[in-house]
Formats: sequence, structure tokens, C-alpha cells
Amino acid sequence: MSIDIEQCNFQYPGTGVGVFDVSINAAQGELIAVIGASGSGKTTMLKLVAGFEQPDSGCIRVNGQDVTHVPARERNMGVVFQSYALFPLMSCLDNVAYPLKIRGVSQAERHKRALAMLDRVGLGAFARRFPGSMSGGQQQRVALARALVFNPVVLLLDEPLSALDAGLRVEMRSQICELQREHGITALHVTHDQEEALSMATKIALMHQGRIVQLASPQELYDNPNSRLVAAFVGQANLWEGTVTSQSRVDVGFATLACEIGAYKEGAAVTVLVRPEHVQPLQEPASASPGLCPNTFRGPLASDTFLGALRRFELAAEGTSARILGETTARTPVGCIHIDPHHVRLLPPGDIPLA
Repeated sequence: MSIDIEQCNFQYPGTGVGVFDVSINAAQGELIAVIGASGSGKTTMLKLVAGFEQPDSGCIRVNGQDVTHVPARERNMGVVFQSYALFPLMSCLDNVAYPLKIRGVSQAERHKRALAMLDRVGLGAFARRFPGSMSGGQQQRVALARALVFNPVVLLLDEPLSALDAGLRVEMRSQICELQREHGITALHVTHDQEEALSMATKIALMHQGRIVQLASPQELYDNPNSRLVAAFVGQANLWEGTVTSQSRVDVGFATLACEIGAYKEGAAVTVLVRPEHVQPLQEPASASPGLCPNTFRGPLASDTFLGALRRFELAAEGTSARILGETTARTPVGCIHIDPHHVRLLPPGDIPLA
């Protein structure tokens, strides 16, 4: 089933908080991740789709059918909450079977289907256990089984993995993706975890102050952000305000970088983006004088952090107050760095998005 959110507006009474002119189109089988800072409107948007709140204006369609004013209980949507929301005095089997019970399915049939879904999430042996005796990861799988057992038209995930430890989050997001693809369910997934969004989603909507500032594939959002705001929020970034000085140069204050300026004209104000993985560490510059080699900087390391497979460092560019953030898998000393001109990306100045 497809989901179409069309120019939805909602404002909490007596506040300026809500969502404004939000539009998202999700084709059948897509998983759309919604990210943003706390208070950006992510969960509010999910509530509108679920039917827990009604938009002040706009339209929500599921497979072309207008459900804007359809009660939540009639929308046939599976919801997985951050808190799991399991019934503590019901067994896992009865928790999973509950959505079938309220739909009038016979006890024998609902227990059969609930047990099959528990088996699917690897918890068939825990059917008679109660939630309080299970780990957080196990409870989350029960909640997921409950959300899927009645074959929902849409799956809504409200930060379902935030309470789990790092290793279990990776395992669970793989399982969610596998089940979502297997059932061909369209899903909206609200999360604070960027890695989670980037690894799971077919598209990501980044929200800020109740509005979607960019909706794109994970790679497009990371490689081609439409503003400084997006570039700063998604992943690590070097961001410098600059001015285009020629057909192949941009002045960032502490240096003039060689780059591709695209449609920008000489004199244009820009934001310069360089992702840290595009900062190449070197022991020594290719030239005896770094000034002769564009985009090469020598200097001491202001920080050098070991992160396991990855090493994150900051080079204090010699003779300046600038810090250049880099990431590498190399263990060798870093005496200078080089930035390939092809990896210098120009964005509009400040937080003005690309048209």
C-alpha cells in the first residue's frame, strides 16, 4: 500500500508547535525514515498518519483512499512504540494475538497466527513467558510481531530501537528490514539514530521546526545536502563560509581551495562542505612546499581519536586557527592532509536551501 501525505498542517492549540505543509509520498514496500532534532515534528507527523491526531488541513491517503478523518482503530496500521507498550499481565502469545482478538478472530486461529509470528521473530519458545521476564530486545521483537500479525497496510515505527544497546540495535534493524521487505509493507520510521536511518531507509525526510527541509535517498541526502543545515545534521562535516574567487577557486578565509564551482559566479557567497572521509592524511606533502600543492595543509594534530575500525582526527592548519576534521582507517602518523578538489562541495550560504 502506498502512503501520500499531502500538504498537512497541524498546530498544538495555544502554541506555535506542530507540522507545517508536510508532504511525503511513499510507494508500496518503501521504508521512509524521518529524522530531525527533538521537537522538529517527527512524532507529530507519525501521529497524524496513525490517526492519533487530526490535521488542521491537508490530506492523508493510503493506496489512494483518503483516510484523513478515519479513526485510528479503522486504519489497519501496525504501530511499534519506543516503550514497546506490551500488556504486562498477558503472555507473549496473548500480546501478539490481541490485535486479532479485537478483530473477532477465533481463539484457535489467532493463537496459531500469533505463534507463527513469534517463530518468525525467533521467540516461539517464549510464547508463554510474560514481558517482565524478558530482555528489552526480546520485548521489542514481541512488539514487532504484534504489529505485523494482522497484516497491516502500513507499519509505523516510533523510535523502536532507542532503548536497546548498540549491538542489539544493529541486529533488530536488520530484522525489521527483513520482515518489512518480506511482507511488502510500506513503513514510516521515526528515529534519532542517523546510522539507523541511513542503513534502513529507501528515502529519508529531515525535519526542522515542523517542516521537511529535504526528502531524498540516504546517499543523496549525505552526498548532496541542499543546505548547511542538512549537511551539518547528517553525518560529520567540515563547513566553512566562503566566496568564489575564480572559475576553480573558493576563498574560505584560512585558505583558497581548488574546487568545481558549478553554476556559482565569481564573487558569490557560498558554504563549503568537505566530508571528513575525503580528507586524505599524509605523512608529508607531495611537494616540499605545501603552498605549491592546492588543498594541501601541514600542521599538528589538535585531536586524534581511536574509534576501532575508524580514526577521527583534527589537523590544526599551520599558521591559521582553522581545524580540519578527517577520518581514516590508517594508523600511520599524520603530518599534513590533502583534499581532492572533486570532493569540495559548494552549498548556498547560511541555511538557504538549494531550489
